[in-house]
Amino acid sequence: MEEILEKVLEKIKPKQAQREKMAKTRSKLIEKAENATSDYSLTIKPKIVGSAARNTWILEEGERDIDLFLLFPKDTSREKLEKIGLEVGRKISKGKGKEQYAEHPYIHTNIDGFDVDIVPCYDIEDPTNLRSAVDRSTHHQKYVKENLGLEKADQVLLLKKFLKGIGTYGSELRIHGFSGYLCELLIIHFGSFRKLIESAKNWGSSKVINPDDDRKKEELQKIFPNQPLIFIDPVDPSRNVAAAVSK
Repeated sequence: MEEILEKVLEKIKPKQAQREKMAKTRSKLIEKAENATSDYSLTIKPKIVGSAARNTWILEEGERDIDLFLLFPKDTSREKLEKIGLEVGRKISKGKGKEQYAEHPYIHTNIDGFDVDIVPCYDIEDPTNLRSAVDRSTHHQKYVKENLGLEKADQVLLLKKFLKGIGTYGSELRIHGFSGYLCELLIIHFGSFRKLIESAKNWGSSKVINPDDDRKKEELQKIFPNQPLIFIDPVDPSRNVAAAVSK
């Protein structure tokens, strides 16, 4: 099995030149964001988050995306955050970006062949006290960077490819599967793709994983009823990262 996994990893892991191109584009985006925000009176911090910043993107369509977050002071009004966020996004994309909408609007564009989302959010210290749904993302970034490491990052690539192959990768409604962040947490917890698969075959109908949480399985099953997989978010104990996963 190890020989098979090595062959798969060789096919899906970005080569050195591709990683360098990604790193160059990330740096360019940060520089563009710093220039685009310099005219405003408030401090806006640009930060790259997601798989592009964690060595967990694979050579697949839909995986060449970069998330550029613009962290606004937490006392900024929602109206001001949205207005300036879109202005900055348009400057970075040179007017070629398209407005997209989630909880609040953001800019989607393409730079150097990478799909880029430019997303405003609040710079909060406590991810359990959100001002918008995307405010957790920078805390997820910090947790994964501190706990994953390069060797385990390769294991995430294998898990993502496996899930894509069986049609269960992605938390969208049409899939009801595993998000990229959940994949990273599963590998952090179990250590490797193989150990995860060996464990998963015995999970049953209601598996609970709470590595940094003292609450008992029964308590968490009451808090998150009828959910076949519960993985408590290490940066926000009120959230089940696996909420989208169907039976």
